[in-house]
Amino acid sequence: MTLSIRIIADYLGLHNVTLPECPPSPPQITGMRILTESLEKYSPELVYIGNASEIFYDKNLSKSCVLLNGKNIIIVPNKNTEEISNELFSCFEYFSQWEQSLEKAMKEKNVLQAFINASEDIFGGPMSIIDQDATVLAHSRIDGNSPAWHKELAETKKLPLDVINSSTVTSDGKIVTSWGETPAIYIKEKQFRRIGVHINVPNSSTLSLCIEEDKKIFTHGFCQLAEILCRFIMRTATEREYKPLGSLDIFFTDLLNGEYHNKESTFTVSLPQIEMGFSVPWILIAIHVLSVQSDLIRQKRLLNEIKTIPISKRSILFKNDIVIALNRNSLEQMLYEIKKYIKPKYYSIGVSMPFSKMEDAYSRYHQCMAAIGTGKKPVNYAEKIAFSYLLAETGKANADPLFCHPALEILREKDTASGLYETLRQYLFHERNNTETAKALKIHRNTLSYRLLQIEELTAIHLDDTEERHFALLSFLLEREGYTSNRKI
Repeated sequence: MTLSIRIIADYLGLHNVTLPECPPSPPQITGMRILTESLEKYSPELVYIGNASEIFYDKNLSKSCVLLNGKNIIIVPNKNTEEISNELFSCFEYFSQWEQSLEKAMKEKNVLQAFINASEDIFGGPMSIIDQDATVLAHSRIDGNSPAWHKELAETKKLPLDVINSSTVTSDGKIVTSWGETPAIYIKEKQFRRIGVHINVPNSSTLSLCIEEDKKIFTHGFCQLAEILCRFIMRTATEREYKPLGSLDIFFTDLLNGEYHNKESTFTVSLPQIEMGFSVPWILIAIHVLSVQSDLIRQKRLLNEIKTIPISKRSILFKNDIVIALNRNSLEQMLYEIKKYIKPKYYSIGVSMPFSKMEDAYSRYHQCMAAIGTGKKPVNYAEKIAFSYLLAETGKANADPLFCHPALEILREKDTASGLYETLRQYLFHERNNTETAKALKIHRNTLSYRLLQIEELTAIHLDDTEERHFALLSFLLEREGYTSNRKI
């Protein structure tokens, strides 16, 4: 296991030592060596031990030793090199045993709880791992000295919202409303100090690690240790099937990630069989953040509000979007309730088309996102934007090389005052209805018939051919949307 000079200083009880390197040295130390004059090269992977009086030529430091690593120099008072060497041996052994216990914990059935059990002595304070709904997946043991909120989570299996949802101050004085993805020390009301971090587990929901300061004084070294623990949690997610608590939220996340989409697996579980609580046909709602003011914590808070709405549903946080599955008949009532909690300038809502197969949740989520990206309203329905979306995608794919029916170019170049180009366009748009086409062009039906004969003779288009007619209509539509305007074939 690799350590940093900060971790070593913390282990030795030197919490107030000021280290000059910024940013702090990463964990890279794997061993130690006695400092001698014969050394020609110093390795960043070693911490060097020497007599302080010999290095600084100061007799007052005769009973002290010094630790060197890179630009970092730590003077350890009242200890000789033999004593500090033995303590460093113990330090490396202590953290190596922790690493081994984490490796062993990865084989346990309840791996997250095993991680907590293996790490309690390392951090010396209450620990918990929670999911995106603030549901506690694992927590440290409760005793008489545990803080009130830790006793509460043991009973409710929920981390109190004021632990992670309210404003805190980082150790460097910045006011924040949300933890980051790197372990950091957060200070609450100038007294409660804790390490917090959000862990984005691949193909799953976000987990959060919370460690309260108690028996040990937190420094950046403890944040580095928390980062090691986070890496083990991530390894668990990538090296084996990650299903904490076997929750329906994780299963729903798998569906949205396409785990069962277009696969030949014999996956036939239906929503009623796994007690989702609502029947087919289903529909998805996605609530997408439009403003940076809506961070992860606000999304979690909004999700908690939505979960209180008395409508049968399944709601999770997925890729920073709130995704809700429910029965189609409950859609309008659900949208009415959601609007009570959100501001349109911060959010946009996408609604999918109905579906009845669970594996279709993947495509329905993408329908929601397409509706949000294409629509301009606070609530955008996939079925209403589907045609324009497909048309836009076709136009993008057809940008170069360009496919356009030759009749359009011929009529555009040769047609001057006869109106043949517009005649063909209106004829196709009105599905070859002569009466409606003539009315739109404000001409007699006989004139329309004559123009259509001219168009067929001039362009050789076969208007009775369904495929060719649709090709010409698509070309007109793409031109209307600006994808083929003034382009040459």
